[in-house]
Amino acid sequence: KRAIESSRRSETTPPRDFFDSLQIEGEKSKLMTLSRKYKFLFLITPIVLFLDQLTKWLVVKEIPYSSRIPIIPGYFDLVHFRNRGAAFGMLSELPDHIRPFFFYGIAVVAVIVLFFYFRSLKGEEKLMPITLSLILGGIFGNILDRLRYGDVVDFLSFHFQEKIIRGVYLEWPAFNVADSAITVAMMLLIVSTLKTKGSHDRQKS
Repeated sequence: KRAIESSRRSETTPPRDFFDSLQIEGEKSKLMTLSRKYKFLFLITPIVLFLDQLTKWLVVKEIPYSSRIPIIPGYFDLVHFRNRGAAFGMLSELPDHIRPFFFYGIAVVAVIVLFFYFRSLKGEEKLMPITLSLILGGIFGNILDRLRYGDVVDFLSFHFQEKIIRGVYLEWPAFNVADSAITVAMMLLIVSTLKTKGSHDRQKS
């Protein structure tokens, strides 16, 4: 009788190995999900850095400093300019003995903050890991310029013909691939914020 009951229990109760295999599969799935965000990091960041440094190397090699090559006459030129400051030349008037260390410090703090924020992201998130990877690639690209040249190489110049309105030349400040990556990341950040806000509003309603 005990043998019959034991055999019935063994038929209805899954073996211990079954639960162990489920647990292992769950851990594997979790690791794969977590590693997905790092795939974005280790793919996008090096690509941005490589493209940024390659294009700047070509510009430094082929285009004399402070000159421009019209690509779409009146609207888009390739140039070779140097930016001592931050975006759009901000803080370029800082004293020479302060300016490099100021920007190095800002870059280090930004990378540390972004890294810890990246670690806090959920494994299934996609948009935010891409955004942070673009920003990190842009930061590394521009800070590498400062280490090599003492300033940042800019080479993409958009302008509206040769128009000058009230003494202002209608030209967007020259920029580079690193700047472009950071700008795209900011756009993605706005999209992510709007999507999050929209989902919260729908949940409340």
